[in-house]
Amino acid sequence: MSKDNEHRAVIEAALFMSARSMDVKELSSIIASSPRTTKRLVDELAALYTERSAGLSILETGDGYRLSVRNEVVDAVAHLAERTEISEAEIRTLSVIAYYQPLLQSKLVKMRGNNAYTHVSALMEKRYISGKANGRSRLLTTTERFRSHFAVSGEELGHLALERRQQKAP
Repeated sequence: MSKDNEHRAVIEAALFMSARSMDVKELSSIIASSPRTTKRLVDELAALYTERSAGLSILETGDGYRLSVRNEVVDAVAHLAERTEISEAEIRTLSVIAYYQPLLQSKLVKMRGNNAYTHVSALMEKRYISGKANGRSRLLTTTERFRSHFAVSGEELGHLALERRQQKAP
């Protein structure tokens, strides 16, 4: 096996084993190669998946790369996935936090009701959000784990905040 093939195999295994996006720097350290070489190998691996219409693809998330089921086949295999660790109500609360962040917990409770306290506790325990004391409330924001799990970059969330501010402007 050539060195490039061996490195591609290790990159593929790392992306498979990781439940989050991995950046070029992290992948480079795993294969002990330069970031430039690593980027080339990731791009080649992604192209191989695309060429053979594989069930998986390598997505560039903004925070790095992630191995994912291709959209065209996800419906056929979705039933095999374990039930989500996040309830539907928690997902709704999480989406409000992601959209309005940074968001005061007191404002979230006004928007989502008193059950939001329970949702916030569960989401903090699962490390999808963090909260900093702000007076008698907490200022809530999403975490790196949230961005990785949902394949959303910090840049994309920043665009949402900018768009929201522009909509409010007279």
